[in-house]
Amino acid sequence: MSLTPIDKRIAAIGGLTEGLSLRAVSRLTALSREKLSQLVLQMGRASERLLGEKIRGFHCQQIECGEVRTFIQKRRGQVRPGDPPEAGDAWIWSGIDPESKLVPAHHVGKRGLADAHAFARQLRERISGRVQLNTDRLVAHRSAIFAEFTEEDENGN
Repeated sequence: MSLTPIDKRIAAIGGLTEGLSLRAVSRLTALSREKLSQLVLQMGRASERLLGEKIRGFHCQQIECGEVRTFIQKRRGQVRPGDPPEAGDAWIWSGIDPESKLVPAHHVGKRGLADAHAFARQLRERISGRVQLNTDRLVAHRSAIFAEFTEEDENGN
């Protein structure tokens, strides 16, 4: 991807963030869909690193938590034996501060307890102080948030 000129990469990411499809951006930038997919992965990994490094000790009044269903490679009904384990239905777990619109934590995974804990752990690491957490009453949210946010800190509080 480093051989792709920076102006083409900027145009491609700009088109994708505006909601254009991979096919449309491919036609507009003359980049293959494979190159675009690689660029999206690189941008996602860089964004995740940046969030992990920079968002610490975030103060807010409340966080609205939820999850959105999507799929990776194939929809659930199209997954066959031998497909990668991540193929099929996936859920994007996210928390947003409704005042600042900042998303201090997100997680992509399944809709189970392990992924709920991973998401809640990210939230706990990035926000500080007492905060009201609003969810859609998914049982996994309740369990994970309780487990992650009621542990004693190093001072025994």
